[in-house]
Amino acid sequence: MNKGVIIGIVVVLAVVLALPFVARLGKDEEGVDTKAASPARAASKPAPKSAPTRPQPIAPPRPIASPQLNAQNIVGSVWEYEGYTLQFQGGGQASVYLPGMTPGPNVQGIPAKWSVTGAQLKIEAMGQTIEAKISGNQLLGPEGPIRRVR
Repeated sequence: MNKGVIIGIVVVLAVVLALPFVARLGKDEEGVDTKAASPARAASKPAPKSAPTRPQPIAPPRPIASPQLNAQNIVGSVWEYEGYTLQFQGGGQASVYLPGMTPGPNVQGIPAKWSVTGAQLKIEAMGQTIEAKISGNQLLGPEGPIRRVR
């Protein structure tokens, strides 16, 4: 290869590698571009920061009514939660029916246990635990209200 070609390639590489440094030199000490600003450059600059806005207040949670359901009057009631039917029986016993199953004398549900402590209802079945809050005569589960069937 010719020495002139090699020198030409080295010069071109040096110029390409030096461009970022030369571009930085085009700015003064305050970071303002001393070159003539084009409309495209002005449009690409970020907008100045505005004063911070005050956060919107969060709505207070819905108050929970004093519990009207208790360990005595929940017995015999039937509730539906996420497609499952829950039937409360005496002595802390309950039956859980899978979606599509209707509680009845010839249909046996999955055995479950329940307990009420103040405004808290705890149901345990199939190794799972559901905790609900008693608000008035309603049950509020983790995903929302539990619907009373009867």
